[in-house]
Amino acid sequence: NNHPRESNPIPIKPTTNNNNNTKSSSSNIGSSSSSWKSSPHLIDCHKLISQAKSSHATETGMFMPIHPQKNANNFFVMNIHNPLVDTVSYKIFKEGCFECTHLTNLLAFLSTQPPDAYLLDIGGNIGMWSLVVASTHRETYTIEPYVENYSRICKSVDKNSFWDLVHLYGVAATDVEGDLRIEMAKRNYGGGRVS
Repeated sequence: NNHPRESNPIPIKPTTNNNNNTKSSSSNIGSSSSSWKSSPHLIDCHKLISQAKSSHATETGMFMPIHPQKNANNFFVMNIHNPLVDTVSYKIFKEGCFECTHLTNLLAFLSTQPPDAYLLDIGGNIGMWSLVVASTHRETYTIEPYVENYSRICKSVDKNSFWDLVHLYGVAATDVEGDLRIEMAKRNYGGGRVS
C-alpha cells in the first residue's frame, strides 16, 4: 500500500514559498519556544481559513468527534480526508483515533510533565497527535509540508479554538536547508518521502 501515487513526485507548495517545491529547514529553531513562534515557516491558520472561505473553496473531508481518553473532558473534533482514499483517516473514522494505544501512553506521560512541556510533532499528517495534546491545553509545534494535510490541521484548529496551542509549520524536517520535492504514498497522505 505504500507505492507512490504517481511516478513523478508531487511538488508541495507551502504558503510561505512561491515556487513548486517545499522548503526544508535545518536551523535550530527549536532552541526555545519563542524562536519557533518567529519562524518564517509558521502558517497563519486564520489567514488560510479566511482565504478558503473567501474563495468559496469546495469543502473536502469530514469532521469526526474524537474522545482520546474515556471519561475525560478533552473531547475535540478533527477534519479528516475521505476515509475511502486515506488509510489514516479510515482508521480514525472506524476507531475514533489513529495509533490509539500510543496516544494513551503519550497522554499518560504528559500528565507527569511540567505544565509548560510541549509536543514537537514532526510529520504532523492531519494532526492526530497535535490535536490530542492541544485538547489537554498544552502547546504543540507541528511540522507538516503537505498542503492537503496542514489545511486539515488548520480546519481542526479553527473548529476547536486551538489557536494559541497548535503552532503549524509548512516545512519538511531534513538535515539540509533548501528546496525539495515530496513523493506521496498511495492511500496514505501522511506517507510522503523526500526525493
